[in-house]
Amino acid sequence: MGHNSKTREKKTSIKNSVGRILIAALLIVLQVVWFVWMFLMIDLKYPIVSTIVTLLAAILVIAINENETNTSLKTPLMIIILMMPMIGVVIFLLLEFNSNTKRMRKRFDKFSRRTIDYRKQETGVTEEVREISRGMATQFNYLDKVAGFPVYKNTDVRFYPDTPEALKDIVEEIKKARKYIFMEYHAIEDKESFSGISEVLARKAKEGVDVRILYDDIGSFVFINKEFIRKMELSG
Repeated sequence: MGHNSKTREKKTSIKNSVGRILIAALLIVLQVVWFVWMFLMIDLKYPIVSTIVTLLAAILVIAINENETNTSLKTPLMIIILMMPMIGVVIFLLLEFNSNTKRMRKRFDKFSRRTIDYRKQETGVTEEVREISRGMATQFNYLDKVAGFPVYKNTDVRFYPDTPEALKDIVEEIKKARKYIFMEYHAIEDKESFSGISEVLARKAKEGVDVRILYDDIGSFVFINKEFIRKMELSG
């Protein structure tokens, strides 16, 4: 009975995941087709609009290239604007003037200002790194000056060449928690690896520990569905 239940759950999970992927893909294709058709019509009926947008696109590319913010979006955005000026300009305007984006940016800036005193570069660390590698020291200096990420020594970081060894230590660290457990994942697959972790998390939640899991829905939607969320909530 238990085996049949797990088999049905797995089939349902796969079915739901495939359905979400197909619906998302269809909606994206429809949006792209509609955008392309709309801009082609504008280009054919109003050539002056196309000329103005192309000039605006050239100015935007120069401005984006000179701007020190949004570095992760800089190159892809410039490529889109250069290849498809009309679509690229619209995407830029949506990103730049979206109210949610502005609110999020202000929130990030607020927390950045609050934590700046805790992100000061320790004296002498960069010089020690320079004695080992000048190239590495240059990179660390860049990260500190431009991105605001200083380099520290004697930090508690451990490299795991093998995943099972890392999972074993994660479970042991979870068992030590007394007040809270905050875990962040890009992708969660509710199988053998995570089941060992979730069992310990459920036990800690029963002990009164505040347990929270943050994961990327896009990164995980092939592997988990709403049933996973319900199961986690029932576990506390």
